[in-house]
Amino acid sequence: MICPKCQLQNRPESTFCARCGKRLHFFCPACGATIAEEISYCIKCGHGLHVYPPSLMQKGEREKEERHTEYYMPRVRSARIASVLHNLLDLKDENRISDMRRDHLEHSLCHAFEDPWLSLHDDSDVSGFLHDYWQAIKELWPEAFDDSNEYCVRDMLGFSILNKVFPDVTRLCRKAGDFSKETMKQMLAHTGIGSDFWRERNLMRGKFDSNTRSFISDPESCISAATAYIREKLGVIGEGKASTQGGGKS
Repeated sequence: MICPKCQLQNRPESTFCARCGKRLHFFCPACGATIAEEISYCIKCGHGLHVYPPSLMQKGEREKEERHTEYYMPRVRSARIASVLHNLLDLKDENRISDMRRDHLEHSLCHAFEDPWLSLHDDSDVSGFLHDYWQAIKELWPEAFDDSNEYCVRDMLGFSILNKVFPDVTRLCRKAGDFSKETMKQMLAHTGIGSDFWRERNLMRGKFDSNTRSFISDPESCISAATAYIREKLGVIGEGKASTQGGGKS
């Protein structure tokens, strides 16, 4: 391994140059493979390395494992980032209803950190993605967002469904190379879903799917069915394990 700084020939397994101390190998945050500094894509899993915070590529194996352990604590992290959405989702009032909605929001954000790619990002990065995602939702379905009595976007059903879909949207953003609010909005609009989708009585009766005649009587079944429906409309259903375990990487 030739050092790009001082041109010393180092051993192939060397992480740092023996003469000048320059780091010779980096780690792919997605799959853990050892990679060279110059490449733009991981040769093992194909991830585009430019989308990762540089600090993640400079961890030693033990540090990387410790970072994984910390970042796979979804509940802890969701509690830390939930506050960025409180004002946007109008959950700032101190009353019983707002307290319940904050709890639902915090719990639903755990889904974000089940995605390995999101779990490797700092809280500030995930908060930024989430803020743009929910701002896109607010602009796309304003009626559903404004009337919390008729619509469930800002309640348990909406939080659970939309935050389960959030990793799929970021995965599509990675493929597109654009994480802007407008791109997220276009992706959600492509599903063809309108504000009426988010009427609680429609969701609980399964009316979001014109091909479904059965009634959904409990929230958990409703959440699972609605999430699968949206993911199918986004075009991520059918990717198998790759779509649920951080696959479809770019």
